Amino acid sequence: MIKTRKSITKRFKVTSSGKLLRRVARKNHFNAKKRRATQLRGSSMRVFTGVDAKKVRAGLPHS
Repeated sequence: MIKTRKSITKRFKVTSSGKLLRRVARKNHFNAKKRRATQLRGSSMRVFTGVDAKKVRAGLPHS
C-alpha cells in the first residue's frame, strides 16, 4: 500500500475535476509595505501545472 505524503496534503488541494491548487508565495510576513491590491492578488489559490505537478501527484496516490 502506498502512503500519502502528509506534507503535500497540507500544501496542495485537489479539486473535484482533478486540478492541483497551491498557495501564492510571499504572503507570510513583511506585508505592511505591500499595496492592498498586491495583498489581495495573493489571497486566492492558483492552479499548479508543469513537471512539478506530476511529482506532487505521485505523493498523493489516494486523491
